[in-house]
Amino acid sequence: MKYKILILAFTTLFSFSSCNFLDVDPTSAIPAENAFTTEKGLVAALHAAYSGLQGGSLTIDVTLFPEVAADNLVDNGSKVEYGEVSDNRISPENLYVEAIWRNCYVGINRVNNILLNIDNVEGVAQEDYNSYLAQAYFLRAYYYFTLVKFFGGVPLRTEPINGTTPEELNIPRATEEEVYDLILTDLEEAETLTNGLGIELTGYAGEGAVKAFLSRVYLYLGNWQNAADKAEEVINLGYYELESGDYNNIFTESSNSNEIIFEIDFVNDPEGSNGIANWCLPSALLGRGEVAAWNDNERTSSIADDFDPADLRYEASIIESSGDYYCGKYTDIEFSKDNLIVFRLAEMYLIRSEALNELGFVAEGEAFNLLNEIRQRAGLTNLTSIDAPNQDAFREAVVNERRFELAFEGHRLFDLRRTNLADVILPDIGTLKTAGWLF
Repeated sequence: MKYKILILAFTTLFSFSSCNFLDVDPTSAIPAENAFTTEKGLVAALHAAYSGLQGGSLTIDVTLFPEVAADNLVDNGSKVEYGEVSDNRISPENLYVEAIWRNCYVGINRVNNILLNIDNVEGVAQEDYNSYLAQAYFLRAYYYFTLVKFFGGVPLRTEPINGTTPEELNIPRATEEEVYDLILTDLEEAETLTNGLGIELTGYAGEGAVKAFLSRVYLYLGNWQNAADKAEEVINLGYYELESGDYNNIFTESSNSNEIIFEIDFVNDPEGSNGIANWCLPSALLGRGEVAAWNDNERTSSIADDFDPADLRYEASIIESSGDYYCGKYTDIEFSKDNLIVFRLAEMYLIRSEALNELGFVAEGEAFNLLNEIRQRAGLTNLTSIDAPNQDAFREAVVNERRFELAFEGHRLFDLRRTNLADVILPDIGTLKTAGWLF
């Protein structure tokens, strides 16, 4: 099935030798003797760890690949690498796939330098120390979560690279379980450190972001009780609320929507830029139009066609141009300053709804109520036990709702994989159209 081919391709690409892509030049890290003598240097190192999230591979590609590889987007432009992902024929020369791997390890190396040296910095207030340390753990977990989603088990590094010997660079893969164990350990440390600290500034991980991340990881692992509990904790924090006005406000930076828990920030970074709009919008709108929300000109399985006509999310999600359909959530071509939303409150409602159903189907219970809050905001009628009379039907209803609520935000392929729906939904989308790729 299509999703199995994709994961095989990503995994095989890096299964024989990790040496080339783990060869992180030590000069790319923050030199400890310069960066960790003052709090100012520590903050600069932390900013460098965050800045790793702003590169094209960890913004554009990790967001769009799961949509292109599934049934929400198809490649529509000149990038051979995107065509390979859309076709699930990924070659070892695919530089975009390589960049995800490489840049995650660059970020991990920066974080590991912080964790090794943070206690050498004197004069830091305890609350600030807790925040800095928690953010470092959060970031390392984020980089490893990105890796494990795309590649499965990967080499684990918990100390910085300080040399270039083969023994230091060429380490074996850990198992997927071991990677998830480290992710959970880091996030649990971060949660302990952030409890009671409150909300952070835009683009920085605080209490809500850590709990939201834990909820998502538990969801991926099928740990339903913990997924439900952490989602509820985020909902009850009181920092966030579902956007009650125009759904498009969530994706309009000037609106400062209270729904957003954590995002990769470009608007407030004078040097940062994010070209995702150029990948999503058609050339008629001055973009490259590398991806589109239609399928082989026929749109036989297009997400644009699958939206309910009453769904208020359509206008914010889809742009129509010359009879074709494109992703409309990223629109800043002029300045390339679209922020990338990583966690928002609607996902917590959907996670808790899904997890409660997995713990035991209850007709018209809390799982229905949570799902229906999302549907009501979208202008849709409530889902009832007539529509979803059992656990399997409700599971599919949640996955379907996630498709429209979280469209083009980097979830679709992983949602289909973890719910075992990929082999049902993906074979019919018709993107295995180009022969000759290695996989």
